[in-house]
Amino acid sequence: MNSFLLQEMMPFHDIPLLGDLLSLGDVLFAVVLATGMMLLFRLFRIFIHRLFARRMQARMRLLAPEDFARLLAHCRSIFPVESVTFQGETFTRGMKVRVTFGGRKAFEGEFIGLNADDIICIVARDGVATDKFNTVKALVPLSAPASSDEDAAGND
Repeated sequence: MNSFLLQEMMPFHDIPLLGDLLSLGDVLFAVVLATGMMLLFRLFRIFIHRLFARRMQARMRLLAPEDFARLLAHCRSIFPVESVTFQGETFTRGMKVRVTFGGRKAFEGEFIGLNADDIICIVARDGVATDKFNTVKALVPLSAPASSDEDAAGND
């Protein structure tokens, strides 16, 4: 009588147990299949990321010298302040510097200038680095500024 009452109290007594539907081999196959699909998905994501990263690097490398000169001229017009003092040291346009913004990686390049919004511009070989001047944590000179003869020759 106990088994009869137990069956009546269980509303899903006619559903077969998991062991009746799936064997251990079926469960292991599902685990291996799911793991394999997850690994393939991750490899696909890594491949796509690297593919686009290479394309972006290739685009940056394909900047023609005349386009780079035009970019520098445009940056000079946007950032008209040619010199800035940071921690007692004066930096002028054309100096090779290493700048660290906030704790992120350091950028090495040519100091272009500062604008009215207090934004500093550094042209590196990877691209243009700009940020608020008050976020600069370190500004280190690497070389003296380029001579004014080179600037005059570049503007002709």
